[in-house]
Amino acid sequence: MKRLFLILFAILISNSIFAQSENYNADQYEKIYDEFSAEMKKTLPLEKTKQFFSGLKSQAGKIESKEFLSDQQGSYQSYKTKFEKMVLTVNISLDQENHINGLIMKPNEVQKEINSSNTECT
Repeated sequence: MKRLFLILFAILISNSIFAQSENYNADQYEKIYDEFSAEMKKTLPLEKTKQFFSGLKSQAGKIESKEFLSDQQGSYQSYKTKFEKMVLTVNISLDQENHINGLIMKPNEVQKEINSSNTECT
């Protein structure tokens, strides 16, 4: 039963991140905001959400692809997300109503290793 729950949770999060990628690439940040939980909306109001995503887009570019990395015990899922200019690990979690209640982006570990290797060689 627990395994079925985790599979369903993974499907829901996957659907959410793929839909949000399309909204992100089309500059439809309000649609992403609409998928936030009430608590997330308090933490990141609409104007800050727009600033965050427009800043991210200017630095990283559009999302080109996503690859599932792991499920962290049903609390969030990690995706290797390839943007035009960089690769980030995107951690996303959903509440019981399937609203985004957590979103963290950080450099992808593989990308960090490549950058470290390049730095050491010069």
